[in-house]
Amino acid sequence: FGSADLNMFAINNEGVAFTSPLTASQYRKTPFLDHRSLEHGIGACRYSVQTTQLQDLARWGDGKSHYQVGEGLNFVFHMGHTGSTLLSRALGEIEGTRILREPPLLSWLAESMPGVDDEGLATVWRSMALPWLSRRYYATERIIVKVKSSALRFLRPAIKQSKASQAIFMYSTLRTHLTICLARQQERFSDQQYGALDVKMKGAFNAFKEFSVDSQDFQDLSIAKRMALAWMKRMLFVQSMPKSKVLLLEMDDFLANPRKHLMEVGIFLDLNITNKIAEAIASDRNIFQVYAKDQEVPWDRAVQKRLFEGRSAAYRTEIDEGVEFAGMLMAKHKALQKLRMMVGTSD
Repeated sequence: FGSADLNMFAINNEGVAFTSPLTASQYRKTPFLDHRSLEHGIGACRYSVQTTQLQDLARWGDGKSHYQVGEGLNFVFHMGHTGSTLLSRALGEIEGTRILREPPLLSWLAESMPGVDDEGLATVWRSMALPWLSRRYYATERIIVKVKSSALRFLRPAIKQSKASQAIFMYSTLRTHLTICLARQQERFSDQQYGALDVKMKGAFNAFKEFSVDSQDFQDLSIAKRMALAWMKRMLFVQSMPKSKVLLLEMDDFLANPRKHLMEVGIFLDLNITNKIAEAIASDRNIFQVYAKDQEVPWDRAVQKRLFEGRSAAYRTEIDEGVEFAGMLMAKHKALQKLRMMVGTSD
């Protein structure tokens, strides 16, 4: 655990983790840390280890490394398809910063432990996830972990690990979320993850209890309504966190003025950023004019607008259904009403 030169790119159903060598420059090049990292790695070297042994290794290495576990570690949590990969690539241009894009360990833990309560999740975070994520090449290296959207439950232990740990949460308006994600229903926030997310609501009417994942009322919901419900629950979950620890960033705001929001994010995460650096990054065609997940594909706001308009027309009925359902629930519960400004318009 003294260095980050092994990347865990996959974990199988038996809990065996597969790793391969990855240098600091290769971390920067790879779009994600799963199997897509292999083409950026060193040869065909592969190593396997039982995930349970990671805890033993962490305990053995405790106090032996050149850094403090959890130190200089911040996070980007997000909903799906909100520009978080683009943000992570931009932040990776800041000197002294290394990005971990969707470590498979966190995704595997989130998907294999949906029934574990917050205390159990925090234990796994401290004993296994945090030591692995904290590995670095030099003591002052700043690490930003972009966490897969399905692993949102880790937000709470992530920001509690130390006083300095903070997180960005990227989201889109409900209407934009439905427009983009109805075309990718296989990637939507799962019903299981929706049920596992712990959100407290006061009052006689609790939308998330009425539509608990094992209820008939929930089972009768369309996909669009389930997506709207999951969007609201995630927004309330994030808004329950201290504002000093979590900064919310809306996708359209970021895309409209990347320099401004890079500065905002950089300052919030205490990164080595200046206006000059932010301007240079925001002007870099290799970052903001190619598709963040595939740099061979041209991309800009005009391309995004055409795609958005096409999906909006194709899924208009479902989008309106989800938005109207959310509006009905917001009218019934005061705690949900603060989300009205985040629903978005049909313009």
